[in-house]
Amino acid sequence: MPVLIDTQKDYKILISESDLADYPCMFLKGTGTNGAISVFPKAPLAFAENSDRSVKITQEADYIAKTKGTRNYPWRYFVISKNDKQLIENTMTYKLAEKNQLQDVSWIKPGQVSWEWWNDASPYGPDVNFVSGYNLDTYKYYIDFASKFGIPYIIMDEGWAKSTRDPYTPNPKVDLHELIRYGKEKNVGIVLWLTWLTVENNFDLFKTFNEWGVKGLKIDFMDRSDQWMVNFYERVARKQPNIICLSIFMALSNLPDWNINIRMCCLTKECVAWNKWAVVIRIIVCIYRLCVMLSVRWIILLER
Repeated sequence: MPVLIDTQKDYKILISESDLADYPCMFLKGTGTNGAISVFPKAPLAFAENSDRSVKITQEADYIAKTKGTRNYPWRYFVISKNDKQLIENTMTYKLAEKNQLQDVSWIKPGQVSWEWWNDASPYGPDVNFVSGYNLDTYKYYIDFASKFGIPYIIMDEGWAKSTRDPYTPNPKVDLHELIRYGKEKNVGIVLWLTWLTVENNFDLFKTFNEWGVKGLKIDFMDRSDQWMVNFYERVARKQPNIICLSIFMALSNLPDWNINIRMCCLTKECVAWNKWAVVIRIIVCIYRLCVMLSVRWIILLER
């Protein structure tokens, strides 16, 4: 979820959830008879290696979650609207979520991001007087562009590190430390891409990245919405307020309406209309964008 239903009448129905923690996301499955039923991922029990960015679930439980019986459970809600703009203005997710637990939020600074993946790090034009690609000159070009137009961050996607499994060894062609230094000079922060599996296997990397001067992470390829993965988001969020306090969650199989109020350091999920596919599915993307905005405001980056 969220799911937006066009009734082909004078109104639309939004179904979504809020205050999701220590529990799997809910999916809706059509019955084929003008109805829907809820479906939840089973709790994973055992895993095997699959690739550099995911694991294979080899055993599932016959239950969806093991949690405290005295806790509050996620809200599911409906919004009925005759006007699409009312859907965008809806704040039910925020109102139903638990209150913010961070004492100091003065360091939270929204900002746009320049992203090289969209054009495969291949800028072109009369001012590109170098060989473009995943290299130092290209990233300095992106930093210069961001600085010129007041964009406070750039994302360095896959390719900044020598290996996707090793977050501590930058690609020598990129020279990450020089780019961090150059970015500070131009008032542009660096956000680094990592797979969730690399983060999980190197959970102390937040401290190292903070020492390097990295402003945040773009964590990718979760592709699951079971209880374990929902708790992964929470663990990342709990780690960050004391360290670097910025993250973007990418490649979610569902958009968990996770406790965004509690962990304001992780406001951001992949919600730019699934921008990387927008070239071929622009119409679907426009509808998806509307749904996503109901639970997540636009890309918001945080700096401490």
